[in-house]
Formats: sequence, structure tokens, C-alpha cells
Amino acid sequence: MANVKNIIPFVIFGVAWVLLIVSYSSYWYYSRTNPDSDTTYTISYFKHDQLKVYAKVGGQSATAYHSWTSDEKENNKNSFAIANAALAFTIISWVVDTAVLFFLLLSIIGVLSKIPLPMGIFTRILAVVAVLCSLLGLLIFLGYPNGQLRDCKAQYDSDLLKDACDQVPQYKNFAGSDDNVKWGPSTGWIILIIATALNLVGCITTGFIAQF
Repeated sequence: MANVKNIIPFVIFGVAWVLLIVSYSSYWYYSRTNPDSDTTYTISYFKHDQLKVYAKVGGQSATAYHSWTSDEKENNKNSFAIANAALAFTIISWVVDTAVLFFLLLSIIGVLSKIPLPMGIFTRILAVVAVLCSLLGLLIFLGYPNGQLRDCKAQYDSDLLKDACDQVPQYKNFAGSDDNVKWGPSTGWIILIIATALNLVGCITTGFIAQF
């Protein structure tokens, strides 16, 4: 028997599924110099495999792209480890969303009920897993500045220089600004917030509205 009500969580998880792809493909963090200037500034956008730099000087502007080298990844291994862990949970959430969508589709067309297993319970458990994985991705990436701090200290043997790393504002807070620079989460992480919220709504509707 087809379950039309399951279209609701199917659509919600479907949108979350798309947003997780967009999140994976987007830049997760940025840093901007001269935040009070509209004419002369540089914005650096970070993601797991690439750095994008947009520079503007007067009426001229240019954009450059740089793929991370193995040496750069090694010298910044702590911040990359945090970013990659967050990205890994985002990917897992997408994979689980795919499974949830598949089972919801089977239930909509009336096939899932013919499987002699508690597939409804299994689908609801997967929905919870999808929420937890995307939420973990969000929370883990909050530690990105701490990873940068550890990378900074790892470059020096002198305690004086290590202490100087502690004074860098970007290494203290996930987002903020001062007279010289503004930094914080970019498109990918923000989209992940929306995808996580949709995963949560989809999980709730799967638990209380969907029929299997």
C-alpha cells in the first residue's frame, strides 16, 4: 500500500540531500583584510582542497585559486584534520540521507511494506543518524581556530614565539573582527546549518507523520 504522507519527509530530506552537496562543494571559512574598506581589501576563502583569494585595489580586482600542496597540508595538519573530520561527517550524513530517501521512496510506492523486516524502524534510526552526523560536522568545525593555533605553535621552538600565537585574534574565536581583519564561517558551513535543521525536521516527520 502506498503511503502518501511519506512524501513530506521525502521532500524535506531531498532538500537536505541537495544542500549537503552544495555544502561539500563550497568554501567553509574566510578571512578578510581591511574590513572597513570597500576599495582596498583581500578575502581568502578556505575549503578542504582549495584556497580562493579575491583581491581588490581601487577599481581593479582579481581572483586567484590555489590547490593545497602536501607540504601546506603537513604544516597545517591540525586545522586540516579538523576540517576533514567535519567534512567526513557531512559526507556520511549525505550517504545516510540517500538511504533514507531510498526507503521513503519504496514506502511511497508501496514496496517497503512487502519486505519482511522492520524497515520502518530501520528508516527512523537512519534519520536520527543523519541528524547526528550533520550536527557533528557543524560542531567539529567550530574547533578550526584551535587547529590553526596548534599549527602556529608547531612552527616554532621558541616559547616567546609560541606565546605570540596565543595573541592572534583569529586563533581565539571562530568568528570576529578587529581593525585589520575579519574572519568567520563561509557559505559551506552556513549551508550545513540549514541542512542539519532540515535533517532534524525530516527526522521528526519520519518519526511522527510517516507510515511504514
